[in-house]
Amino acid sequence: MWKPIWGFFLSTAFAIALTITPLPERWRVPTVIAAWSLCAIAAVGWGFSHLLDKRAPGYKQALLTKIRDLVLSTKTKPLAERIDVIGALIKFSHEFKNEKQVEWTLVELEQRQFQNPFKVLESAAPSTFKKRKLEFLRDARTATIEIRSITSAISFAVKYWRHSEDYKKAHRAVMGWDELEREETAAAEEPQEAKPTTPVNEPATPRPELVLWKEGVSINIENEVCFFFEMKNTGPVLVKSVDFTFVIQTAKMETPPVVWSERTSQAIAEGTSRRFTYSFPKVPSDQAYIAFYISYIGDSQEKAWDNDPMFFRWDGIKGNIIHLELKYLRDEEIISFTEYLRKHEVPKPLLQALNTATFRPSPTS
Repeated sequence: MWKPIWGFFLSTAFAIALTITPLPERWRVPTVIAAWSLCAIAAVGWGFSHLLDKRAPGYKQALLTKIRDLVLSTKTKPLAERIDVIGALIKFSHEFKNEKQVEWTLVELEQRQFQNPFKVLESAAPSTFKKRKLEFLRDARTATIEIRSITSAISFAVKYWRHSEDYKKAHRAVMGWDELEREETAAAEEPQEAKPTTPVNEPATPRPELVLWKEGVSINIENEVCFFFEMKNTGPVLVKSVDFTFVIQTAKMETPPVVWSERTSQAIAEGTSRRFTYSFPKVPSDQAYIAFYISYIGDSQEKAWDNDPMFFRWDGIKGNIIHLELKYLRDEEIISFTEYLRKHEVPKPLLQALNTATFRPSPTS
């Protein structure tokens, strides 16, 4: 790589050579002046470059601080308004000088206990981002959607990035989408019973709508730990039946998860709520991850409606203190938890939901 110092040395050598070389008198003076002027310009260029190099650590540190401050400033905001590390890197991508500075920033962030988003992105296709991290960040910055989280960054990499085909092939295999599509295609090819065509002008069938109203942890009279989820029917029709799946596992994810699936025919009328409770005589005291998924059928309907799976973290039991609050998982925790779930026996409806969900919790009131 060309360095300014070599320009200075070569221009100096060139000027000295012209000075001592016999030349016609009419050309000698202007040629020597031009040679030494070129030498002076090279010296100034080298000095300026040297000054920038000395100031570079301060520039890198300032950019690192801006990224960190942006992430921390949104940490207490509602989930939809938070900006993860990947979102901050994208926002300031125009201030990175080169790929090397991006790598330096990622290392520094990890040392400060921040998640390295490229470790998640590269888990499916590590070679895709080799010497392309800055390119990815700048492409994402000019995308038509604002990318704030690792989930939306993965979506961009799979669907819209210029190297999406390279990333998609490996990513789809890891996430299990190919297998799911094969199952859905096979099901679609099975003979279907003919159904009457619905007139175009016939109004759409009203649908029920269950939303998460409350969630938490309690202790029952038998001194069991109970996890509860209160679902409210905000739709215009009664909910006739509900299928629900509850999955819990310690955050270490070293053993198969505990899965609880049930169906209830107890109706949930419009504007009312129903509490689903899962109790355990003994639960690990360690921090645990939880997935909660429901599908439901409205009155006089056969079609099952569903919500995206909801993911929570329970901080467990510390001493004699039982944490009674469930917190939403961060994007990187959701990704690692869902990849873990795909490797174990979970109900097929939940498995399908894991592959199609947007991984955003239902709003609460």
